[in-house]
Amino acid sequence: MSRDLQKKVYEAADGEWLSFSEAPAYRLVVPRLFLAGVLAHQRGAKVLDVGGGSGLLLEPFVDRAKCHLVDISARLVRQATARGIEAVVADVDRGLPFVDGSFDVVLCSHVIEHTISTDRLLGELNRVLKKRGRLLLVFPNISQPVGWLMMVLLDLPPKHSARYKGIHVRDFTLRTVKAAVELNGFRVDKTRGSGMYPFMGGTLSAAVARLLPRFADDVTLLCTKVSSPSQTPAIVENVRQVFKLKRP
Repeated sequence: MSRDLQKKVYEAADGEWLSFSEAPAYRLVVPRLFLAGVLAHQRGAKVLDVGGGSGLLLEPFVDRAKCHLVDISARLVRQATARGIEAVVADVDRGLPFVDGSFDVVLCSHVIEHTISTDRLLGELNRVLKKRGRLLLVFPNISQPVGWLMMVLLDLPPKHSARYKGIHVRDFTLRTVKAAVELNGFRVDKTRGSGMYPFMGGTLSAAVARLLPRFADDVTLLCTKVSSPSQTPAIVENVRQVFKLKRP
């Protein structure tokens, strides 16, 4: 999907839903939990939410951190500004408008699957982070039980996949996301799933997702910047080769 089309979709859609409000509120729980843990040791830290929409994820932290946000939608940026977040319009596929080492913490929730160049995005997240800075990355997982059933029983692409007429342009599993972040200079410290479809928001669903994040509907990774990104091929034909590429 072209970036112009992505922008039109986000400008036209309901800003609150796109920023994880009432319908998918379960997606806020784990990223906020991880961020609260990080900020407990770094009060006053400078935090950036990349593709953060209207700022719902960051809103509870505006009084204990210096909160910044970028999004492709001018409409959502205005909503984030109204929440007390310093927000600007930016297309992450074209880079982030900040100097190197600007932030202590970077959030990137449900953005990586919309981005054409995964390495470009992760490289930019690495660049704007300080040395040993923390990255919170959230992605929708295509490898989950409902997705298997969709393919085997209905001959449909799995849930969250880059399907025909869909807004996602990349597919990810926990294993492929880990490989991508490690190749781009990050160490994965923690992973946790947010729920198991279709039982989202339930106590049992959250417990299973926590124990088995690779099967969860969406997954949060807490990472630490440890080096610059590796120099890797732009395209690798066989996915198994990805796991053989040299890490920093």
